[in-house]
Amino acid sequence: MTTEEREEYFEHQLALHEEKLRPAGIKQVAKMLTVMASVMQLGDGKVPQKDVLIKYYDILKEYPVDLLDMAMNEYIRTCTYNKFPLIADLTTQMDELWNMRKKARRDTKRTRDDYRFPGPTTCSGHSNDERSRRGPRHISSLDVVRSAGEAGID
Repeated sequence: MTTEEREEYFEHQLALHEEKLRPAGIKQVAKMLTVMASVMQLGDGKVPQKDVLIKYYDILKEYPVDLLDMAMNEYIRTCTYNKFPLIADLTTQMDELWNMRKKARRDTKRTRDDYRFPGPTTCSGHSNDERSRRGPRHISSLDVVRSAGEAGID
């Protein structure tokens, strides 16, 4: 893979990560909460008032639409009482996946940067030029054991 192809690949991957992390926005959250109240057949007395819903919007607007949809569907599917969900009922469903997506984006950026800016000469004696052609070297636990054995450390 050429340097240009690798750079294009990483930029494409980062664009996909950004798409998966794009926040929903207030209008989409409002629509989804309205639909949830309707599906759960909640009357006016069970739907929070406007000032309370604003707090829902402020917190939930940061999450991607697909994660909000997944959390709301899961809440509707598993809720045994006809009550409007607490914010935590929804965020606990989304936080792990959201954090995994953020970590994937961060890892992709780090890998891209490893290729762009190779570090100093590795312990194995390869020069920066050789390392950049091969990609970043990851040290395994077997390498550590092998090195310790060669040094006479048991």
